[in-house]
This record gives sequence, structure tokens and C-alpha cells, in this order.
Amino acid sequence: ARSLCRRPQTMAPLRIVSWNIGLRGLDKLCNEEADSGGPDTHGICRRAGFGGLPTLLRDLGYPDILCLQEVKLRQLGALERNLALADGYESYFGLCRIQTPSTSFGRYAGVATFCKMTCQAHRAEEGVTGSLASPQGAATVDPLDGEGRCVVTVHGDLAVLNVYAPAVTSSDPAQAERRAEYKAAFFAALERRCRDLLADGLRVLAIGDFNVAPEPI
Repeated sequence: ARSLCRRPQTMAPLRIVSWNIGLRGLDKLCNEEADSGGPDTHGICRRAGFGGLPTLLRDLGYPDILCLQEVKLRQLGALERNLALADGYESYFGLCRIQTPSTSFGRYAGVATFCKMTCQAHRAEEGVTGSLASPQGAATVDPLDGEGRCVVTVHGDLAVLNVYAPAVTSSDPAQAERRAEYKAAFFAALERRCRDLLADGLRVLAIGDFNVAPEPI
């Protein structure tokens, strides 16, 4: 995606890359499961891949903004720091807050946005509803924000929404219906958020993995 970021001293083109690789294709963590080539339960333990975040950024041509979906991190602790930090970039994460077996106790979904220091976000928010930006947001998480499916960053007059929309994959009809209702509510909230940002005078780019197809398949 290409746009123009209204930076203080330039109107240079802004290069944005979006990829649902999450952080799974990066280098393994230093733990026994990764060393033994164990299952990809943490989401970032595969041997094959780019060898780390700096290599990924290099191979993608050092984009101004990199939007990743399905990062599958439960937290950003000591082991994950190398996956969250890169020289010359700021990073913003939206992680799953629902600690249940169905979310692998938080190792589910999640998005991350990496921004070059030359195009830093002067505003960043987690979630699609905007409720987490309020002082009470962390204590009263809207269910639509509970799975870590959106991060909003604002660069000049451009708002970038890094989105990982829900999918409907269950073979159980009742569960599939509940998930379809959740997905529809998520998209309605996303549209409201985009319209609110437009009403604030911002240009809006919603980008990511929307889990939609143009026709039934």
C-alpha cells in the first residue's frame, strides 16, 4: 500500500507492508521446545524462516510501517523482547486478553504494527471499538477487543488500522453461528471506528487479514 505521510519536513511516499505471517516465521526462542523442533504452540518456534525480526525487515525492504497479523504471543516478556524490538522501529501490539483453552490461554490471534522512527505514530490505540483508549478500558474490555484483533496508529493525518478479522471455522453449527455473529459485530465496529476517524479529519487505511472471500467457496 502506498500513501503520503504528512511528516514535518517532507511529503515522501509512505511504504506499508501487511502480512499474516505473525511472528511465527521468525527465529526460534531459546527454549527446549524450539530446539527439539516441537509443535508450534507458542506461534514463534519454527526453525525455518527469516532468522529474526531484523532479517524480516531487511527482506521486506525496510517498510515505513509493517503490519503483522496472528502474532500468537501471550505476553511481551523477556523471551519475546527480540521479537518486539528492532533498531530504528517502534512497535505496537494488540494481544489476546482471553485466557481460556480455546485461545491457548492467550496464545491466539494478535496483531503487531512496526513503525520506522522517521514515521512514528503520534497516537496509538489497541482494539477496534476505541474503548481501550479510555482510563476504564483495561478494566472493562469489550468482547470485540478481547482477542487482540486491531491496532490503530496515526501518522500525521493518516490512521492505519492493522486488522485481523475473526474467521468462522467450527464444524459445530451452533458454534459456527455464534462465531458468525461475533464476526459480523466485529466488522460493524470496525466500520464505525473508520467512520469516526474520518469524521475527525483523518485519512483511513484499514489493512490486514479480513478473512473474507469475494464469493462463496
